[in-house]
Amino acid sequence: ARGTGVEIHSVELEARVQRGIREWTNSGRVLAPAQIPELRRRVLHELIFIRLAGARATPADRVRAQFESRAFIDGLQRDLGSAAALEEKLKGLGQTEAAFRAEKYDEALTLAVSQREIRAEIHLPDADVRKYYEENLGRWEQPETARVAHLMLSTRTEEGTPLPAEKLVEKRERLLKLRGEIRAGTDFAGL
Repeated sequence: ARGTGVEIHSVELEARVQRGIREWTNSGRVLAPAQIPELRRRVLHELIFIRLAGARATPADRVRAQFESRAFIDGLQRDLGSAAALEEKLKGLGQTEAAFRAEKYDEALTLAVSQREIRAEIHLPDADVRKYYEENLGRWEQPETARVAHLMLSTRTEEGTPLPAEKLVEKRERLLKLRGEIRAGTDFAGL
């Protein structure tokens, strides 16, 4: 794709399409060959939008994107347990950490630009907002909700590799013991 201030090469498009296919299949879903052209079209449109948003970015948008993308990656790394686990996950998707960081920055920049420009176009007087709220009180009510809690034991090492079979058996036995304690009346939160 080529246009004013936008140029997307087929190599970049195909790399993202292939990664999308891997992500799709890694999640256990089946992607039929007939769906690939639609995936390619969506990815191309996303890339065009990212480039157009990047061209409209202000320095403040760029700072915000830097902060948001770093926070996202730091959180992901924390959830996975280590930098090595993140790197391993990315390797499985055929992506380098540098490319992943660049992609997350682009996504955050696109969001920052979109939010800034959309907010600039919205002008709602407080009186109109209050009137809408009062006329639609039922929309803001929420029914009772249930809270769910669960106990989980990791089946992976700190490095992200699967535990050996004997350790998995120990974990299962421990969970069964905890379930028995809960059924016997032990405080769930304490466990």
